[in-house]
Amino acid sequence: MAKEDSNDEILGLLDKLKDIAVEDKGKVEKPPEPEVEEVPDSKPGMKAGKGEKPKKSFIEKIEELEKDILEKEKLIDTDLEKLRALIEELERREVKLKQEEETAQKKNKELTRRLEDIKKAKEVLKGIVE
Repeated sequence: MAKEDSNDEILGLLDKLKDIAVEDKGKVEKPPEPEVEEVPDSKPGMKAGKGEKPKKSFIEKIEELEKDILEKEKLIDTDLEKLRALIEELERREVKLKQEEETAQKKNKELTRRLEDIKKAKEVLKGIVE
């Protein structure tokens, strides 16, 4: 009974993890839009006008966003690898539990047969004693 509950629990967890992995695979996070104002064409030595940012600031912002995106992609890849490893481990445990369940069922059938043989022998012995 406890093995069946454990087996059902592991199967439920395996299904949930597969769903999470599929959802994560489908999710592609869009990078945030850069918060940059329009930049006029500038020449070296020119200062940005009121409310304008120089091109260097724009380029730095883009580079910063690219760096953030790469870091997030690495984290996502790491998390996906961990999930895949966990799914593989749960699948191995599922196979092992199924094998244990089959073995337990075979032993149960054998014990039931032996119990029936003992009951029959008991009845025969009672008949002999009486």
